[in-house]
Amino acid sequence: MRNIHQVVVIILSCACTTLTCAADGDWTTIYGSAREEARQISSSSLAVPLSPHQWNATEAQRREM
Repeated sequence: MRNIHQVVVIILSCACTTLTCAADGDWTTIYGSAREEARQISSSSLAVPLSPHQWNATEAQRREM
C-alpha cells in the first residue's frame, strides 16, 4: 500500500510540473509554436501602417504568412 502512495505522489508531481511548463509558455508543442509565430506576425504587422505602395508591394508575402 505504501508503494501505491509513492507512485501516486510521483505521478501528481509530474502532472503539476507539466501543467506549469505549459502555462509558462513552453513552446515545444506544435500548437504552442504556431500560436507564438501567429502572435509575432500579428504584432509586427500592426506596428507601423504601410503606405499604399508598400502595401501592394508586400501583398503576396503577407498572404503567404
